[in-house]
Amino acid sequence: MEKLFPLNLLEISLERDCNSNQQLKMVKNPKPIKKGVKTEPPQLQFDYPVFCFKNCRKGYKLSDLDSPQKRKAFLQRLTKWSEMTWEDIRGQDRQGLGHEKIPQSSIKGSLSGIGKDQVIISTYIGKKVARLIGFKTDGVFHVLWVDGKMDIYKHG
Repeated sequence: MEKLFPLNLLEISLERDCNSNQQLKMVKNPKPIKKGVKTEPPQLQFDYPVFCFKNCRKGYKLSDLDSPQKRKAFLQRLTKWSEMTWEDIRGQDRQGLGHEKIPQSSIKGSLSGIGKDQVIISTYIGKKVARLIGFKTDGVFHVLWVDGKMDIYKHG
């Protein structure tokens, strides 16, 4: 038997205030859900970066960066990205605040659990600091490697 969502399903919508700060707002679903009708949970689309570090590979986490200066540079970069939209980031140079697509065949690390059609993205944190490598789904960037060793793929 498939699970149905309750009649008082709440949807989460994103709204920006006049200062461009993102806020989550809970809104009651305006249409009642008929009993016995399957509904899909609301999908969130973020136009600003949301980072998920849940699937970082062993040896390639933020805590594995080998100096406080690298960790500081990493957090400064995340702060800059958090002030941008995905569209802004796409418009940036790949060695600046932008990113680039990496063929899965170039990755030396394990891609277990990643679909063959999933686009791998690499972002440059700074000279000899790190690369952030992962994939984006529905506006969420899922980080697989915080590559402070610069060895997950050979950049040509």
